Amino acid sequence: MPTIQRSLMIRFLMMSVVTLSFVAPAPVAFGRTSGGRGVIEGCWEFFSSLAGRVESRRLVRLSSGRELFMSHTPANTDKPTFVLIHGLGDSMEDLDAIAKRITAEGFGVLRVDLHGHGMTLENFLKRHELPKAIDYIDQLDDLEELIVKQLRLRNIALVGHSYGGGISLGLAARLENQLNVLSVTQMSPYVVRLDSHAKDPYF
Repeated sequence: MPTIQRSLMIRFLMMSVVTLSFVAPAPVAFGRTSGGRGVIEGCWEFFSSLAGRVESRRLVRLSSGRELFMSHTPANTDKPTFVLIHGLGDSMEDLDAIAKRITAEGFGVLRVDLHGHGMTLENFLKRHELPKAIDYIDQLDDLEELIVKQLRLRNIALVGHSYGGGISLGLAARLENQLNVLSVTQMSPYVVRLDSHAKDPYF
C-alpha cells in the first residue's frame, strides 16, 4: 500500500480506537493486545475481516448455459458456509432473517434463487418464454458446479426448506466425497415418490 494511503488509514484507525473498543472483537483493546500486537494491528485486522465479508449478489452463468442468481457472504477464517435453499414458490429473500443471524456469527452464507424462482426466473424471462419444465436434476447439477467449481467452498452446512430440503439431501449425496458436508438440516422437507418423476416434469 502506498505510504500516503497507509498514513491516512492509520490516522483514521487512531480516531476510531475509542469506538472500536466497544464493538470490535476481544483482541482489539487499548495499548497492547494479549497476543502482543498493538491497537493499530488489531484494528487493521478487524477492518480487513469486514472488508472480506461483503455480500456479493450476482447472476452466475453455468457450464450448462443456464444461469442462477446468487448471494454469497464469505465465512470468517475457517468457519463453514451455510448453503440455504428456499422452498417451492419462494425465493432466497425469504431466508433473509436467518441469513443475517448466521453471518453475524462469522459464518459464510450462500443462497440462490432456484430455477423457476425469484431473480433467476426474472432474468430468464427477459430472453425466454416461461419454462414448461423445471428439472430437479438440473437444480442439483448447477448447485454442485456453483459450490465446487465456481466458489470452491470446502466446508459447508446444508439447510433446505420444503422443496429445498429435498434438494439439500440430493446435494449432500453428491458432495460427500468432494468436500466436507458438516450437516444437513431440513425444514418441512418436500418428499416425492421416485416413480412420480416420470409423470411430473417439475420435480
